[in-house]
Amino acid sequence: MEGLRHGDQTYRCEPRGNYYKRTFLIGERINPTSKKKATAALANGDFEWARQEAREQVAAGADILDVNVGAGSVDEV
Repeated sequence: MEGLRHGDQTYRCEPRGNYYKRTFLIGERINPTSKKKATAALANGDFEWARQEAREQVAAGADILDVNVGAGSVDEV
């Protein structure tokens, strides 16, 4: 497996029995669903809302960020 980057470190997720060597905290709030300001920003090509949310999640301890910038009302092409 390639590995996951966190800062300057790369972690390999290699199974050890029925568990992995390290637990990762995944931040999942980078998502415009039900967020009018985020949907409007995405429609205008403004990703600062996502950057700010990512900064806050990393500061709170997230190792991995699950990013979704798809919104039903925005043309993604």
